[in-house]
Amino acid sequence: MDTRRKNSTAKNVVIFIAIMMVSMIAGFFVGAAIAYSKKNGVDFLGMIDYVQGIVMRILPWFYIGISVAAAGLAFGILRIYSRRAASWDGENEIEIERIEEGLGVPLAIANSMTIINSLLFSMHVWDSLCTDRTSDTAYKFMGIAIFFVNYIWIIVISRITVELEKKLNPEKKGDVLEINFSRKWEESCDEAQKMIIYEAGFRAYRAGTKACTRVWLITFIFMFMFDTGLLPVFAVCVIWFVMMICYTLEAGKLEKKMYR
Repeated sequence: MDTRRKNSTAKNVVIFIAIMMVSMIAGFFVGAAIAYSKKNGVDFLGMIDYVQGIVMRILPWFYIGISVAAAGLAFGILRIYSRRAASWDGENEIEIERIEEGLGVPLAIANSMTIINSLLFSMHVWDSLCTDRTSDTAYKFMGIAIFFVNYIWIIVISRITVELEKKLNPEKKGDVLEINFSRKWEESCDEAQKMIIYEAGFRAYRAGTKACTRVWLITFIFMFMFDTGLLPVFAVCVIWFVMMICYTLEAGKLEKKMYR
């Protein structure tokens, strides 16, 4: 058993060293390629300005289109499952499972649009205030209007869905408009539901760690290609650090509770 463990450890060390060596070699060649390209007149900044121009021209229509589509889809799905919940006989377990799974879809759309709305609004503000592409006042206020309208329907969808979930499960507590809603909702869940929340949270943490690693690499390369500076790298590392610290501290607290 000890021999197998030692062989496994040695194998893992070799694989780790090999990955590090390959990464260093790849990084060297990428850096050399960027330096060579810049030296020979490749205009990376001109490329990104050209791409930004195209993106900003389609941004208003995309912002409106995705907002209308997401709102329509969320309200449509919520309406379907609200009707199914109203006609539920209170006994069919398969039906209530399908209803609760379906109610998760409008929430997922609302949560996704929270992030997309923030991104597109930021792009719109940057285009309106930091470029000379347009000076139209109506265009500037259009983005603000869409931003707030989106947040209104996101809150409405979230609240209606949660209230419907509370009707189906009277033991559930919390209001979406409360600051500590997540904590109250978690406390009202049973052990099986809490295990789902915890496992999903751990998987999200792992996915976030992998994403931070990849985004850090991209921002590090872009720092040299497009002169983006240290801020993008710093922002990614701050998020990465906060995730790691929070996970470590919470894991320590839970471990202490387990051994008490």
